[in-house]
Amino acid sequence: SKLNLKKEEYYFEVRDLILSNINKLSTNLLKHMVLSILNYAINKMISGDEKYLKEISLLNRIMDENSLALTGESLHGDYFYSVIEHATMQNEISWAAEFAEKYKSYLSYDNRDSLISLGLSRIDFERKNYTSSLQRLLSVDNVSPYFYLSHKILLLQNYMELMELEAALQIIETLSKYLKRRIDIASELKDNYLKFLHYYRKLKNVISGKHYLAKSLSKELDREKFFLQKRWLVEKVDMIKKKK
Repeated sequence: SKLNLKKEEYYFEVRDLILSNINKLSTNLLKHMVLSILNYAINKMISGDEKYLKEISLLNRIMDENSLALTGESLHGDYFYSVIEHATMQNEISWAAEFAEKYKSYLSYDNRDSLISLGLSRIDFERKNYTSSLQRLLSVDNVSPYFYLSHKILLLQNYMELMELEAALQIIETLSKYLKRRIDIASELKDNYLKFLHYYRKLKNVISGKHYLAKSLSKELDREKFFLQKRWLVEKVDMIKKKK
């Protein structure tokens, strides 16, 4: 629509303005401008526009390099984990680890340990240290719906990688019921998680012995627009196809 096009044009105008004037803008104005378009980029990514993953990465780096991430002397927990999650989705694993180390001491004391464990678990997972990733998840308290969902998705991914498929069954059912029950989760974000569960079940069937379904699952995923952790699902299916 024309409105969406105008919003996108506005996003890139502000993005380019930031990049061309980054050393001239005051700290407060720069932070305000970055945050105003960062939310837009995240919403676009969640709605299926994959190109905004790179935009999110760019904006998070600007926040970091210009000391804009902190609010006073603290860092918001949602932001801490989202930066790590989005960076690893871009395969920027080393940068995500550096970010976690740099900012972990600025997290609220009440949930600091859980946030650090969840962030490092995601990094361990991307580094294929699945046992370590799973162990870290055991010490995570789910302090918000976002952390609960992130925690459960990461559990499912680890169980798949470690071939603990029976353990995944209860998580799938619990998470499905949770998503149906929560009315405070944005519909597009909820759709991302439901889509992940839908294809996770199909992948589980393929891995459990129905390898002949790998090709059709691969085609289904190709037809889907971007959703959270789609890349991982595609990689798993491609591995099965190569082994056939």
